[in-house]
Amino acid sequence: MTLKVGDQVWFSNPMGEFSCQQVLADNYLLVGAGSGVTPIMSMARWLLANRPEVNLTVIHSVHSPEDVIFKSEWQELQAKYPKLNLVINASVVATEGFASDRISAEIIKNVVPNVSDYTVMTCGPEAYMTTLKKYRNRFRRKRRSILYRSFL
Repeated sequence: MTLKVGDQVWFSNPMGEFSCQQVLADNYLLVGAGSGVTPIMSMARWLLANRPEVNLTVIHSVHSPEDVIFKSEWQELQAKYPKLNLVINASVVATEGFASDRISAEIIKNVVPNVSDYTVMTCGPEAYMTTLKKYRNRFRRKRRSILYRSFL
């Protein structure tokens, strides 16, 4: 589908169907890429404010360090909640403080060695989430333990 000047586009309000409030767990791995980090940030804020005892790891995938969405807020959350494990991976030009390369099973295993104990929630481009789905068997996760949300 290609949009042209003058085409009308319909947007809906947020529906609240992709929420950690509906999936109670002790360990969360939130994985987002591109604008998919928006619901990831929302869930991270809620978990840190309302369930600070949980183990929370966030992997935010970007093209380059300049592409980090919510950069200053991530820094503030890390300062306020030292238990937050935030990893930002850049697929190109990773600088100090960034994991390098695209999301991979190796990055996930290095960040969360016991990933099979985590509820994984991911949002991002379809190709990104397809890649994550391929890793599901390596991590011995049941389908419902990994929750996906895509933006179409």
